[in-house]
Amino acid sequence: MLTIRCNPAQSFADFDQIMEGFLSPSFVPPVPHPGAMPRFPAINLWQNDTSVFIEAELPGFRPEDIDITVQRDEITLKGSRTLPEPPEGARPIRQERASGTFERVIRLPFAVANEKAVADFKNGVLTLTLPKPAEAQPRKVRVLAN
Repeated sequence: MLTIRCNPAQSFADFDQIMEGFLSPSFVPPVPHPGAMPRFPAINLWQNDTSVFIEAELPGFRPEDIDITVQRDEITLKGSRTLPEPPEGARPIRQERASGTFERVIRLPFAVANEKAVADFKNGVLTLTLPKPAEAQPRKVRVLAN
């Protein structure tokens, strides 16, 4: 007969340590399991007082393959890519690059000034600069004394 001893206090301490790791600023999320579809394109999203910046990795795309729509608090990235045909008679050994279309919607917690949006595409990286409207920007308030 096999006896397994359990220490509930230690189990809670282990769980607490795991959760603390998840909440730390340096936490890097684990790589999705092999069957999971990664989000495409991979993006970075930043903001300062006046603008929001989105970077999207789009290797192998051309500017004319990308469609960007900005509507209030929603940014939609669409695109398509076709890969060149392999040489005649060649058989694949490994094929990791995909062709086809994608669509990714990015929601922001506030609207942006869509008429002033600027897109730049360089070395396979799309950079969007989306100015915040005046009402979303911080404003200094002067304190008056009576």
